[in-house]
Amino acid sequence: MTGLEEIEQPEESLSYQEKSIIISLIGSVIVYTVFSVLVWQRYQAGGFSSDSASQFLIIPEQITIDGEGNLSGVGSLRGEGTDFDSVTVFQFWGQAVLILIGMQIVLVIIGQVVLAIIHTIAAKKDDIPTFEDERDKLIDLKATRNTSIVFGVGFVLSMIVLAVGMTPALMPVIMLVSMMAAEILGNLSKLYLYRRGV
Repeated sequence: MTGLEEIEQPEESLSYQEKSIIISLIGSVIVYTVFSVLVWQRYQAGGFSSDSASQFLIIPEQITIDGEGNLSGVGSLRGEGTDFDSVTVFQFWGQAVLILIGMQIVLVIIGQVVLAIIHTIAAKKDDIPTFEDERDKLIDLKATRNTSIVFGVGFVLSMIVLAVGMTPALMPVIMLVSMMAAEILGNLSKLYLYRRGV
């Protein structure tokens, strides 16, 4: 050897906060994907009709499609010229958002508990941070700013849709999509800021 010892590079591992953000991000993507598929199926089955709005997640057992591509059977409401009314649409989306919130809360709690258990076992000590320093607070503030901007743009866009006379059914859809996008962008912002630094 030349007398110079090799300097070991520290391993780039994820901090507990980064792992927590990744768990929340994965949970959000799973919940939003499942939720979107279920809402789409419900919409295809006539989820905006007054008969089926109260049966949000019950997938119809018998639906037939005639030669013209129209659905018949349970929840056969399709498009314009049916029993569509704004009260039913908002009832449908109100139920959908409450279910989404419940799914999200349960999955985040389960994910965080599992992460804490695995992290404690792997680290063989209790090093889960129980406080936030100034860096954590600044990262959270910047991520909240990004979340608010995305949701604000979605809110304004939903108001524009109403102002130009488009169907009121688009308003809750735009607000829900902006809420989902805002949360995902907020988590990605936090992850980026933890990796890059503030």
